[in-house]
Amino acid sequence: MRSLLLVGALVIALATPALADTRMHVVQPGETLYSIARQAHLSAEELARYNDLEGSRVANVQPGQLLLLKDEPQPRLASAPVEGADVAQWTGDAKDRSGEGSGIVGRLFARSAAFARAVSHAALSFIGVPYAWGGTTASGFDCSGYVQHVFAMMGVHLPRTADEQFLVGKRVKAGHLEAGDLVFFQTYAPGASHVGIYLGQDKFVHSSSHGVMVSSLSDAYWANRYLGAKRVAAARASHTHG
Repeated sequence: MRSLLLVGALVIALATPALADTRMHVVQPGETLYSIARQAHLSAEELARYNDLEGSRVANVQPGQLLLLKDEPQPRLASAPVEGADVAQWTGDAKDRSGEGSGIVGRLFARSAAFARAVSHAALSFIGVPYAWGGTTASGFDCSGYVQHVFAMMGVHLPRTADEQFLVGKRVKAGHLEAGDLVFFQTYAPGASHVGIYLGQDKFVHSSSHGVMVSSLSDAYWANRYLGAKRVAAARASHTHG
């Protein structure tokens, strides 16, 4: 009888959610982000930030979805640039290429390179801005709000969330990334759930749970989650031709 009671207690213990003591949680039918956060003694904002949840993704957590209940450390670049830094060291644009080529092709190339430099400068000016769930301003950004804000400064409108941004622009093949390209990652569920701006030399800038910072695509955390890249600067440049 004693052994049966012990087995029964063990089954009950395993079946009872003890979310505060675990690292991962599988969403059960009827659960919401808010109910899970409450059981895990977290705020909904914290839980959404840990899992890069944005926009409609927050309201639509699905049964079977795996959620992270504790902050997962992400690799940080010790020598991240600050506002006013020489962006050339990150973008590879050490010399002005505006004189390269001739005719329409040459002018489009120069315009594209200049646009990439402008995007990089704007993106790096926000280094250190804190992460804010749903944030779209310089007081705090989430990942896609940051990207949307930077490109809006360049006169380019992007959708609000990472998965929507992944649907615009032209896909960039591996090995052909250029400064200003958007890089996407699959961080918690199938599809794009995190986005940053490529700087060149394997580096990208993004708003992570640690705020706006520079990371490396070759870091194991990001390399294992890399989904692909899109180029929207080229489309904008073509509109300015004439």
